[in-house]
Amino acid sequence: MTIKSISSTTSTPINIKFSLNEPRLSKRTTCGDLCTLTSNEFPILKKLSIQHLVLQVGGVREPHWHGNANKIIYCLYGSALITIVGNHGKYNTFGITEGQACFVPSGYAHHVENMRKDGTSKFIIGLSHELPEEFNFSMTFGPMSDKVLGNTFRLPDSAFKDVIKLKRGEPTLIGKMKQITNVANDRVFTNSNEYKFDFERRAFTLTFPEGSIKIASHKHWPIIKNISMSSLCISAQSIREPYWRPEAAEMGLVVNGYARISILLPNDGHQLHTFSLQNYDVYFIPPGYPHYIENIGDADLKILMFFDQSNADDIGYKGGLLAYSREVLSATFQCDSKQIPTVSFNRQNLIVKRVNPIDN
Repeated sequence: MTIKSISSTTSTPINIKFSLNEPRLSKRTTCGDLCTLTSNEFPILKKLSIQHLVLQVGGVREPHWHGNANKIIYCLYGSALITIVGNHGKYNTFGITEGQACFVPSGYAHHVENMRKDGTSKFIIGLSHELPEEFNFSMTFGPMSDKVLGNTFRLPDSAFKDVIKLKRGEPTLIGKMKQITNVANDRVFTNSNEYKFDFERRAFTLTFPEGSIKIASHKHWPIIKNISMSSLCISAQSIREPYWRPEAAEMGLVVNGYARISILLPNDGHQLHTFSLQNYDVYFIPPGYPHYIENIGDADLKILMFFDQSNADDIGYKGGLLAYSREVLSATFQCDSKQIPTVSFNRQNLIVKRVNPIDN
């Protein structure tokens, strides 16, 4: 399908979308690709950023941590072995497969290892800071002298002479394992773990004839903090009703399909700004900003969302309107109460079939 770019409906410069496919975002090795979008490239971002990680066969995202950001790693395709190291070296090792996610607290070391022996694995990563600080093992051990490392591990300084070679420059980021980890049994994937969440199967789900919304918030995944996630699926010819989030910012990634998002800005004459999005386009909506999402393609639209709060409530136009009397509404809209249309009292139908043509 050919998508025509839609510009803002006013002359005020605004950009709420950015493509993860831009080459300048990518750091590529022979073992994989790490694409990072922060406020350096997308200034509207606040308390959120996003990464797309692709690991080839034998690829491993080296152990690392973020000094100022919690994160959620969602497996888009394939599988991974993950080890998270926390307080006093206590660690958790587990596997995630397609549709599953894991939470990593700020400062906790972790790695992501492709477990597929015959293909790539792909991950979408949401972080709770617009400029996440990163410390990679390849660059945090190197600056320490051989004597310091030797004393730490009670070994002679010569023990690390030919092992830790990187002292400056670029980190490894994605390394190549000569031998893929052999998992002795499936328990690494089937055992429960507080950091792991089977998003596609266990997330709180709202189902409608025209689509669905899956939610993983603190209510459903108690360990997460300052971040949560959701997915939105809209069938063809349907729309997510206009809504706003009282406290949470919303960052979305189009995983599949074609979308159109319209956002209402404050102090701008209350006019809409409209943008088209396709696969791997990212958008950002600040807290409290009304917006709606349309599927303008021929197939289902799927969007993966991250929020800067552990719980991301929303208020829809229908629910908001139905809360007030006709007298209050007629005074608000400066019309006769008899002119106000009678609407369905179903506050929960958040995704609806279009009964009118798409706006030009």
